[in-house]
Amino acid sequence: MASEAQRREKAFEQEVTRVARWLYPDTEGDGAVMFNGQERDGVFINDDVAVAIESTVSQARGKALSDARKLDELSLHLKAKYPGKEVTGYLVTKGEPTAEQRTAVQSIGNQLVSIISFEVFRNRLLNVSDYLSHRRESSFGSARDLVNGSYRDIGEYFPMDFVDVRDNAQTVSYRRVVAQVKATQRVVIVGDYGAGKSMTLRQAFFDLADKYGIDGETHFPIHISLRDHHGQTDPIEALERHARSIGFRRADHLVRAWRAGYAHILLDGFDEIAPANIGGGYFENERSARYSSVELVRRFVRDTPNAVGVLIAGRKNLFYKTSDLEEALGLNETTVILSATDFTDQQVSDYLSRQGWVADIPAWLPSRPLLLGYLATQNILEEFVKRSALDAPEGWDLLLKRTFERESNIEGGVSGDQLRSVFERLATKARATGSGVGPVFLEDIRQSFREVVGYPPDIRQDILLRRLPWLVIEDPKTESRKIMDSVLADVARAGDVVKYVYDPYSTNLPSEDWRQLLEEVGISSAAHRLGVEESGAGLVSTALRYAVSSHGAAPPLAADLLAIALELKSDIAGPIYLRELTIADFMVPAGVNLASVQFQDCLFGRLEIGGDHQALPQFYACAFLQVEGVRQQEDLPSDKFVNCEFDDFLISSATTDSLLELPYSPSVLAGLVILKKLYVQAGAGRKDSALRRGMPPQYYQVVNNVMDVLVATGLVVSTRRNTSKIWVPIRSQSGRVASVLDAAVTGDWPSDEDLIERLAALD
Repeated sequence: MASEAQRREKAFEQEVTRVARWLYPDTEGDGAVMFNGQERDGVFINDDVAVAIESTVSQARGKALSDARKLDELSLHLKAKYPGKEVTGYLVTKGEPTAEQRTAVQSIGNQLVSIISFEVFRNRLLNVSDYLSHRRESSFGSARDLVNGSYRDIGEYFPMDFVDVRDNAQTVSYRRVVAQVKATQRVVIVGDYGAGKSMTLRQAFFDLADKYGIDGETHFPIHISLRDHHGQTDPIEALERHARSIGFRRADHLVRAWRAGYAHILLDGFDEIAPANIGGGYFENERSARYSSVELVRRFVRDTPNAVGVLIAGRKNLFYKTSDLEEALGLNETTVILSATDFTDQQVSDYLSRQGWVADIPAWLPSRPLLLGYLATQNILEEFVKRSALDAPEGWDLLLKRTFERESNIEGGVSGDQLRSVFERLATKARATGSGVGPVFLEDIRQSFREVVGYPPDIRQDILLRRLPWLVIEDPKTESRKIMDSVLADVARAGDVVKYVYDPYSTNLPSEDWRQLLEEVGISSAAHRLGVEESGAGLVSTALRYAVSSHGAAPPLAADLLAIALELKSDIAGPIYLRELTIADFMVPAGVNLASVQFQDCLFGRLEIGGDHQALPQFYACAFLQVEGVRQQEDLPSDKFVNCEFDDFLISSATTDSLLELPYSPSVLAGLVILKKLYVQAGAGRKDSALRRGMPPQYYQVVNNVMDVLVATGLVVSTRRNTSKIWVPIRSQSGRVASVLDAAVTGDWPSDEDLIERLAALD
């Protein structure tokens, strides 16, 4: 049996041989050979060179002299056999050669033979230190200073936590992410814009780079910002462009180091190489476009050797389902998929204290690093920290109002309302971008000003527009900007929808600006602003009818108006035709008849069917990821679903409408509906703001107390992810909840009397 010393010697010899194969490609005899009755560690011969190699972990002079004599004989033989090639003999040592070793090699008097350390030998494959130095001085995705857009001095990284997508109960620390990459795992981080993905990959690069060369660490990180690689599908071409972009001259060395398995690959922004026209349309075409857009990432995953790790980041909503993400990126069941979380309350406190902010933030604000950092540095939250009674629509409305009032008082001769309208128009233009938050350019801002105010900005106003609040500089070279948070963008673009409701006949917005549907906060914000007037619901209905007329607006705007009308419980007078939309969640509220609404070529994430099937809209050539309320396609009314495609059906003994019709108290009914939302409907949890959706307004006030009971009885937990609060089910309790929901229909409560008694006691 080989000794430990022999195993170390053999492993080192194999590593030297591996590097040599990449240094001297297309060789013959690339490895150990017999010469004059003795084994030689390696001979590598190609069209240009003939190289003999011996390797050793020993620092003994005698061993160095013995190896040097072997190289002396072999190099002279190669010189005679290959007179036209460059002949070299290397004695490669694991550590830096000692003075005695160097003297021993020099004593043989052969200029073809030299002694070098493994680090020097490997650096002929790639000068790692030179690459790392160049990479440190370049930008890292969207990681920039909030004010001036600099990618150099952007402050200290605040370690984040992540949620395992496959196991919502498991939280993964940043340190664990780096350890997983070092352990050669494939790791994917998904999250909203501003959640800290680019900062995380930037810090991972620094931490992995700092470890290179310490305690024998031979692997180093390559960080690629995918936004610079539109249209590329070949990893080798991408590495070559990356090398040129950071000023590293030996792109071929970078490629060889990657293929040799020495480089961890960090890919930031897989969503930023997606086709610009994504955002609606027929299901298969759009899914194919998303799949094709990330071919470069997929090939990196496939071709990167298993001896190194891969860390990838991008926006979560580029793909509808985790399975789509796995397929598009070429992942398997061993890949770690993480969701970038919002900060916990303690992390918020710690983070803001570093920024000089000592007060709490409102509960309705997303606790994402980018947004929090801006709020802390701009000091615009003083009025809101003590107004805990504000909900999200009211809070955002007041925050935007106060922000732009303050800005208008500085200079520019423009009112706060006008500035806010400029920002809202800019948010509408950002709908047309893949991310929904930008990039937008100075000309877009100036054009928004002209559309709102009616004339171009003067010099003072142009200065004001350059520092318009809530925008961060994405690229100082082009002066492009992004809206710093997706929820903020959603609230802002609701402003133009509200303006359209009040005056649909004179809108001057081009239809191509209306892309990407409003999400929950945007719909709630618009409904809040319109609901303060008695005529609000009627105005929405009128605007909706005009939007779908021959003179109306784009389908996404009409879909927004329909969602707002449903939020306001407005009557829907048809016919309403909607085409080529992507709708995450659709449910017909109790008592609303949507038979006059028709959808064509649309994708639905989830459709809940309950109550009267004849009140459903008509669906033509639509695709559904999940349909809840029926067991199979044959159970659907054929006149309502024509040429449609279905991924999954979910049958539940209780739909939202049927639960609300049961003869129980408001708190019990609210608890049942919430359990159904969390456990029966698809998804990895529900936003706090979504718990009340589908309930009558009189149930809203009991929801907070109901959640306290559900937490106390071990059925739900809360976390911070992608918005201020997410409620997550305890999957081990699925059977218990199913029993509760089934018992709700039959009235047989003994299976969980404690839960029902606690809920009933709230009323």
